[in-house]
Amino acid sequence: MERGAAGGEPPRFASLPAPLGAELLALWREYEEGRTPEACLVRGVDRLNPTLMRCLTGQGWGDMATDSHAPVDAEALDGLHLPRVAVSETLRALYEEIRNASVEGGLLPP
Repeated sequence: MERGAAGGEPPRFASLPAPLGAELLALWREYEEGRTPEACLVRGVDRLNPTLMRCLTGQGWGDMATDSHAPVDAEALDGLHLPRVAVSETLRALYEEIRNASVEGGLLPP
């Protein structure tokens, strides 16, 4: 992310009024560091969203590959998403439902 003139602050926060900018910057840092349960939950939701969109739109994962250039399959997707969505049983169950629907619909290799 691009940093502001101060060095560590993203420019979008520097242009906000002092109380709001400082508060949003603190929340952004909390999210980036994943140091609270709330931040971990939001990071899990953020990870879930693209998976849901690929499933709902029928895009699938055919345009993606793993670091080893192998196509993304259910196991690779689990490796990417489970660490973040496991913070909540509900998020994990939702992720697994989306993954299973993607496999059943032919959008994601098992």
